[in-house]
Amino acid sequence: MKNSKIIVVGGGPAGCVVATLLAEAGNEVTVIDRGVRPALVVGESLIPSVVGRLRTLGLEQRVAKFGRLKPGAAIARAGDFDWSIAFEDKASAAPTYAYNVPRKYFDAILKQRAIEAGCTIRNERCEFGSATKGVLKLKYPQNIEYDFIIDASGRVRLGAAALGIGAQTGSRKDIALFSHFDKADLPHGGSIHMNVFDSGWSWRIPLADRVSVGFVMSVDALTALGETDRERYTHLIGSVPIVSAALRGAVQLEDVYRYQNYQLVSEQMVGANWAMVGDAAGFVDPVFSSGLALSFDGAFMLAESLISGGVAELSFYEEQYRQAIERWQRLVDTFYDGRFFTMIQNGSRLKEENPILFERLKAEEKVAAIISGNGISSQAANDKFYELMQMSAVFGAPIQQVETRASTHSLSLQ
Repeated sequence: MKNSKIIVVGGGPAGCVVATLLAEAGNEVTVIDRGVRPALVVGESLIPSVVGRLRTLGLEQRVAKFGRLKPGAAIARAGDFDWSIAFEDKASAAPTYAYNVPRKYFDAILKQRAIEAGCTIRNERCEFGSATKGVLKLKYPQNIEYDFIIDASGRVRLGAAALGIGAQTGSRKDIALFSHFDKADLPHGGSIHMNVFDSGWSWRIPLADRVSVGFVMSVDALTALGETDRERYTHLIGSVPIVSAALRGAVQLEDVYRYQNYQLVSEQMVGANWAMVGDAAGFVDPVFSSGLALSFDGAFMLAESLISGGVAELSFYEEQYRQAIERWQRLVDTFYDGRFFTMIQNGSRLKEENPILFERLKAEEKVAAIISGNGISSQAANDKFYELMQMSAVFGAPIQQVETRASTHSLSLQ
């Protein structure tokens, strides 16, 4: 697709990235974005695969100026679990680090990049008219000509509403509450700190001048903790020992923000004159920081399909994107049903008792490849990772109860 008039609805990461790529391929691209964002947005911790995309866009150095270097990840549960991994453990030419970013600045440079590519940004509301035979029609703004529409409206899913397209939702109905603090204990430096507790998990994301602190729990568990989100958030800080210790003496800088509905896949992602990308097409749980990785990957997949083959290639894009969502969802499931914890604990035991065998298995490389996102699109890398997970049952006596209680499953592999 070249020399076409394309409308992108939504100026978030997915919308701005696909707009940039299509504009640089010779298309006339207009981004319609209301320009309304909450003060805080989830998705502040990037993974290495996103760095590769930023390099392609020529943006890594801009991000590095306001982002904090993220060398890896750490997961802890008071008393029985403390694990960390550096992305550099993976032997690969792919990026082995990432950044933690305040979304306000991150989203702004993506929009600026779209403008530099020649896109027109219109800060207006968008409204679709009734669809006829699956053709998406723009009702407002009225004075724009277009050949193709990309719905990057996020979880609002404007195009899906106009087309009457439903979505498959996952079994989890979690809510995230989070805010920012000026100081917090960060024993693992710039790595994301994840803490598992009785009814969910929390994050501490080190930003350049502050720390993002969030909790993820089921709706029922959270509702029982107070009348308001602020009360519930305060209760959680006081009741989760690892987090309360980390925030001792810290000052809260922002109000408490809520995000929910972390599993959704659109029943249809492409049509006669339209395609969905980013959260409008599908999203998974934030536990492995996959949100922006999916948005960037989807934007690149969609742009490449349209540029190489136009509308005829859209089915290939949809197939690719569904596979990406499924792979991330599969990894997320191992966190909640406990297999990830069992693999790490038994793997750590093997590393101590038989380091030669552990090294031959290349266990850390396989784990880092997947959670960094660099190996998520590779079937071979996925196969090796899940083979390692299955093998973890023989690394030592199965771990019986490393339980989050956010899951109803045992964490041991039998």
